[in-house]
Amino acid sequence: MMEGEPTISRPEGGLRASVKRLLESASSFAATKVELVGIELQEEKRNVVEILILVTTTLFFGFATLTLLTFILILAFPSPWCLLVLFVLYTALTLVSLVKLRRKLNTATQSFEATITELKKDTEWVRRNL
Repeated sequence: MMEGEPTISRPEGGLRASVKRLLESASSFAATKVELVGIELQEEKRNVVEILILVTTTLFFGFATLTLLTFILILAFPSPWCLLVLFVLYTALTLVSLVKLRRKLNTATQSFEATITELKKDTEWVRRNL
């Protein structure tokens, strides 16, 4: 090489090193996203189990309470109207409960919301920088 000629600088390690760094970055990126999905899956599982336990205990004790209340009212007021009033009351409470349950299920948060948000951010970053 002659003195004064411009030198061409090559990345350290050439193409093989660049591909290796790219694969390492992609692997690290994927591992981070899989870990985030795993954490959110555990949270969802815990929430579902907690809700099932609460629903089961609520149904059990609610049914026991209604059964005892019905027997007490029938013994206290032995008239046919008492059964009709109880039927209307229980039906109304059931409908109110059903409406609240449907509203709660419709407004529930989306599963894996944090993962989806992070993937959208990553996609946007790739579009801007590549």
